[in-house]
Amino acid sequence: SIHEYLGLKQEVGLAQCLAGQASIEQALVKTGIGKLVILPAGTGMNNQLELLSSNRMKTLVHELKTRYADRYVIFDTAPVLPFADAQVLSALVDGVIFVVREGAARLQGVKEALASLKGAPLLGTVYNDATFARGKNHYSYYY
Repeated sequence: SIHEYLGLKQEVGLAQCLAGQASIEQALVKTGIGKLVILPAGTGMNNQLELLSSNRMKTLVHELKTRYADRYVIFDTAPVLPFADAQVLSALVDGVIFVVREGAARLQGVKEALASLKGAPLLGTVYNDATFARGKNHYSYYY
């Protein structure tokens, strides 16, 4: 949904690249924000898991890493549970940043998701949408 956030039209994307309907050059969108380039998801991905685990996806990941050697290439996937996208992609990337949303993720779900990523190089965790309640603790003045 990053294309919506940035006000970009999603016409051609990853789905079309993996299906052989478009080249990576046709799908990449320059945002005008520094060096930020977006590869939208694309449309009509019926056999998503099959395409993500294909040799074409491996080639695409390698091409992006080579093309943007001076940048970070980030894949934003569906939630680890109940989808397999993250597990498949974790085998192709250099590292995984695990995002947990406060109030949406339960401890048992987080444990199961991390277990399903076992073997993937975990770079760190982002705790998203955290709330802060001002209290009378020693550190509250920092906030």
